[in-house]
Amino acid sequence: MFHQLATKLFQSAAPDTGSTEYSRAVQLTPLGTVEVQVTAIHLQGGSIGVHLEQSDDLENWTEPDPLTFVNLLGVGYGVVKITAISSRWVRLRYLLDAGGQGASSIVAAGIRVEDFVPAPEAQPLPDALRRELTARPRSGSAGPLA
Repeated sequence: MFHQLATKLFQSAAPDTGSTEYSRAVQLTPLGTVEVQVTAIHLQGGSIGVHLEQSDDLENWTEPDPLTFVNLLGVGYGVVKITAISSRWVRLRYLLDAGGQGASSIVAAGIRVEDFVPAPEAQPLPDALRRELTARPRSGSAGPLA
């Protein structure tokens, strides 16, 4: 499922400062995979970093380990897939780094959540089905399969 968290998020920062904004929280199933998608529509000066944060209580936010984020130095698109999500909630943190000059950005961002579904364990064939499959002759063969 895709969650659009920003469509035209504007940030600006004076020289030698930065600007931080946060998205709304999105609930997900533990053991999920999250893909962060970011588009910088406008970026003048500095860079924009978009970090995924996780929490179980909506108050204490941490970044998944290993630290993974999208960093854009100009107008463009970035995506990163994060599989180490162990919490119930996620959100995005937008960091505009102005560097030694003023900076501004307009960003669109979202996350795609893929629930973790374990692969089913292989089960042996029932004896009756195994006997039937091995008793059928192969195409062009006169005898049973061995």
